[in-house]
Parts: sequence; structure tokens; C-alpha cells
Amino acid sequence: MSSGAGPPPRPPQVSPDGKWVWNGTQWLPVARRDAVFPAWTVIEVEQAEPAPEVPKQELPPIPVIGDEPEPEPAPMAYVQDDSAAPAWERPQTGLNKYLYIAAGVVALVMAAIVLNSLGPIHLPWMPSDTVAPKVSPTPPITARSDYASADRLLNGFLGPAFTSLNQTMPVLNETCNGLLTFSCRDRMRDTDAQVKNVISLLDKQVAIACIAAPVAKLKLHVADMEAGLKLALQAYKDNKISELTQGLARYRGAAQAIGADRLAASNAQKLACSPQLTGP
Repeated sequence: MSSGAGPPPRPPQVSPDGKWVWNGTQWLPVARRDAVFPAWTVIEVEQAEPAPEVPKQELPPIPVIGDEPEPEPAPMAYVQDDSAAPAWERPQTGLNKYLYIAAGVVALVMAAIVLNSLGPIHLPWMPSDTVAPKVSPTPPITARSDYASADRLLNGFLGPAFTSLNQTMPVLNETCNGLLTFSCRDRMRDTDAQVKNVISLLDKQVAIACIAAPVAKLKLHVADMEAGLKLALQAYKDNKISELTQGLARYRGAAQAIGADRLAASNAQKLACSPQLTGP
């Protein structure tokens, strides 16, 4: 091999537009390339062929907001507001009708209460001879005599009371059969209320001499009936059938004696009570 000169150095890299040259670290203007690479001051840089021009496509004009006519709005259905219409043209609802009816009923009730507080109300269709409720008045003394006083006690006071008592006694006798049943207890309570009523009447009346003896026995036997019923009712609290049996036996024995006492008092009225008027 011959020891000749090496290959010439490669020319510097120039930008395609021929205005910039790469010095290995940065791009420098071509006007200063003599300072960078003095050996290449005479080098001519071939100008790159310009790229063919691409025909420009005309784009449609961009519409400007506000130039186009706004689309007409779709016709809206008109709904009439019932509240704007007169009251007589608004559709009637069933609720309003019932409210008016309820208000009228309340007004009538309030008016009736006010009128009733002022006095009894007499309606046009009511007969004028309306009979007032029958109230059992105190039996009057028809004559000022012992006979009349005894009759007033035995028939005027005690008669209705014993009638009410006699209506409860048969039911009690049929219901109470020696067992602690609720039906027996309820019937004994009904009878006991009537017995207490008779005792209250006997305690309030003034003793009449001509019938004092039979009335005293009558009062004693009525009290014995009440004591028997009390013992029989106590059996439910004590849960003892023996007390129920003993109480009912005492009650029934006294009830049988009452019939004889009332008959004795009636006979005493007829035989011992004088019909002679007394007092002023």
C-alpha cells in the first residue's frame, strides 16, 4: 500500500434551504461558515428543488352566528288554566260538593245545639200534644190514715222494687248450678243490685205501727238475701265452690221467706191499719 494522503474531509451538513450549517454542536448561519470551516469557504451549496405547489382547496365559508334565520318554534298546545276562568265556568269536582255538604251539616248541628240550650225545640212536623217522658213520681198519700200510709209503702214503693227483683231471680236460679261460671257471677250481680235497691227503700221509710212486725221480718230476710249473694260472689275471689254453694243456699232460703213476709204485711194492712183520718 502506498502511503498517500487520506480522503478529503466531508463537507459540513447544510440545511435544505442553504441558510444554516451544522458545526457539530449547533446550527450556524451560512454567512459565518468561513469562521467555522475556513477550508470550505469556496464550496457552493446546491439549492434544493422547491417542492411542487399543492393546489389549495377552497373551504366553504364558515357560517356566522346570527346570519342564518332562526327556525320558527313549533306551535304549542294552549291549556287553559282553570283558576283563571270564572268560578261558574270551572269544572265542578265531587270533592267540592262533599265539602259543601259537610259544612252545611256542621252548621245545622251547631245551630241545633245553640237552640237546644235556649229551650226545648218544637219542630213543625211534631204533634203539638207530644207526651213527655213518663217519670215514676213518688206515690202520693191519697188519705191521711194508717191504712193509706201502709198502702203507700207496700204497693207504692216496695211493689215496683220487688217486681224488678223478681225478674232477675229466675234467671239466676237457672244459670247458677254449683259451678264458678262467669254467667252465674253476672246474674248474681244483677240480682244483688235489685236487692240493694229494696233495702234502700226500707231504710228510708218511716215505720208504720200497724205493719211494723211483718215489715221488720221482711227487711231482715232481704238483708239475708244480700248477705248470701255477697258470700257467693266472694267465692270467685277465693276460688272456692263451697262458698258459692253456701251463699246461694242462704240467698234462696231468704227469698222463699220474703213471699210469706209480704203476704203477712198485706194482711196486717187490711186487719190492723185503721182507715180513720188523722192529722189536720
